Amino acid sequence: MLNQVTLQGRLVDDLKPGLLIHTAGGDVMKYTFTVASQDEYGKKATQFIPCAAWGKTGEFISKYFKKGYMIFLNGRLTSNKDYAEHDGATMLELTVARADFPSEKKIELAEAMEDIPPIEAPDEDLPF
Repeated sequence: MLNQVTLQGRLVDDLKPGLLIHTAGGDVMKYTFTVASQDEYGKKATQFIPCAAWGKTGEFISKYFKKGYMIFLNGRLTSNKDYAEHDGATMLELTVARADFPSEKKIELAEAMEDIPPIEAPDEDLPF
């Protein structure tokens, strides 16, 4: 069976480091955050998707993305029973396997690089 989710949206808040798991390979931090995503037709139907990113993936997101930033995520849907806050309700979240900048951001960065003039060599001889 296949459990794969692709999501593009904006961060509702900054990432929060939370649960720390001790493993044989070292400690792994869980980062939690929420992404707001509209339907593909741009209607007013906004979904707020809880997400979790572990270890290096979470560190990458917390370093390069802040509240309001557009983000592209790929991962799997996971379910957990939340006894502490929701009386045993099943909570769904996107466990992020990969995060990336949306293609718009990549285009903006490439265009910004085009505006930088090339370095021209001086007319005089170089001392080396």
